[in-house]
Parts: sequence; structure tokens; C-alpha cells
Amino acid sequence: QGTTLLRLLALACVPNVLVAAAIARARLYERPWSVAAIHGATALLGLGLSAILLPVMGIDGAGVAWLATQTVVGAFTALRRAAPTAAAPS
Repeated sequence: QGTTLLRLLALACVPNVLVAAAIARARLYERPWSVAAIHGATALLGLGLSAILLPVMGIDGAGVAWLATQTVVGAFTALRRAAPTAAAPS
């Protein structure tokens, strides 16, 4: 009965690469608030979606919630890194 959940969690490993890279980069550049923000967003979104989807979908809802969480946080960190920064005035 956990086959679908396992497949969803395995699929969530793909966007998790972006999240892990963003955390590693924030630690490398000594940005503890960024690390905390990424972990906090992951926790809040993951727990919130799980609370909503578990009663509706059962245990597969937790897998969908985790996949959605990793995708959203991973996309946000990738887009944030790709966004051009404003040049400092001279």
C-alpha cells in the first residue's frame, strides 16, 4: 500500500537537489538567515500541506505534500539565484 508514496518520495529527490544546493550555498557564504528561511519554509509548507492532504488522500497525501513542497521551495531558490542583482551605485 505504500508503493505510490515511495514513488512520490523518490520523485521528490529531483527538486530536493535544488534545495540542498541552496542550503549549501547559503552556508558557504555564511548566510544563516537564508538557511533558516529555507528550512522554515520547507517545514511550514510540508506540514501544512500534509495536514490538508492526509485526510483527503490518505498516506499518499503526505507524498504529494512533500513533492509539492520540494518543488515549490526548489523553484523559488533557483529563481532567486537566477534573478539579476541590482548594481551598486558608484
